[in-house]
Amino acid sequence: MSSDIDKIKLLMTRRMQSMKDEATARRRFTLKQQVEELESLFKMMERHYGESTHTHANAESIGENGDTV
Repeated sequence: MSSDIDKIKLLMTRRMQSMKDEATARRRFTLKQQVEELESLFKMMERHYGESTHTHANAESIGENGDTV
């Protein structure tokens, strides 16, 4: 499943970069700014879910006696 998520992240990152490049080439600076805002929101979401995923995975790897499973 993580490979699917990695593919999605890569595709979204590439798409946002191409949109910024095209906006710059067409001198549409407002559009570029909007894409940059979306990019920062995407990074915030990535950090949030990355942290919660690691925390959840660490909690599952510890057994009832404190032993790693």
